[in-house]
Amino acid sequence: MSYPLDHAIDRYECVIFDFDGTLVDLHTDWEALKAALSRQFIGADFQKLTQGLGQVEVAYGAHGLRQAYETIHHFETREGWSLKPWAKSALTNCKVRHQR
Repeated sequence: MSYPLDHAIDRYECVIFDFDGTLVDLHTDWEALKAALSRQFIGADFQKLTQGLGQVEVAYGAHGLRQAYETIHHFETREGWSLKPWAKSALTNCKVRHQR
């Protein structure tokens, strides 16, 4: 099966994809992730994930932010993911034009 993006990619030198929701669907329990981060970083508000990460960086510095990203990585990888139907075809049609 061919998708419109397959042919459109040839017109561009570089294509950048967002991962979750574009190439794949992550099967992440976002509410459980936010609850875990809230327990890990008392006082940070993870109602919006990016807002909470900003608060972690201010309160705990780079080390705390690394810990938060490790927690996020754990949640994002433990439940798995599924490739969007068009993604494999589109990615196969991407060509590397320059390598350094």
